[in-house]
Amino acid sequence: VAILIHGLLKLLRLAPPIRRFMEELGVKPKPDFGRGLFVKGRGKLRRGGLFPQMLIPDANGVLTRSDLIIGPHLALIGFGSELDAILSDALRSSWQAQGGHILNWGVSTPELPQSEWCAVVRPDMTIMHDGPANAVNQIVRETLGLLNVQSA
Repeated sequence: VAILIHGLLKLLRLAPPIRRFMEELGVKPKPDFGRGLFVKGRGKLRRGGLFPQMLIPDANGVLTRSDLIIGPHLALIGFGSELDAILSDALRSSWQAQGGHILNWGVSTPELPQSEWCAVVRPDMTIMHDGPANAVNQIVRETLGLLNVQSA
């Protein structure tokens, strides 16, 4: 009986979907929060969900995991937009005073908006806020308000 059971399990592991299910110990819930430290509402990204992991060229052009580029900071990420040109000086100062970084990515992946969009990502890689790049001042202001920080 043991040989039959072990043989059956070995045979089932040959099918990739079943192997993944067995290796990951079943269906895991997606890390997605219904409430918490993120701005309520809908954007192109799932607020309260995890920012997708991907390879991004770093400052030297070397492909690096996105979580390593974001680092342990608040991150304001522009997709196909130069947020520095849009964000007011006062909000930039308030953002940076909170340890926030500004990143501009020209990546094209199915998980991310293609262009003219921005997102705020927490250090734990949870999406706090997102919206059109031309609304970056409002997005930063609302995010700072959520953190109880007075902004200009």
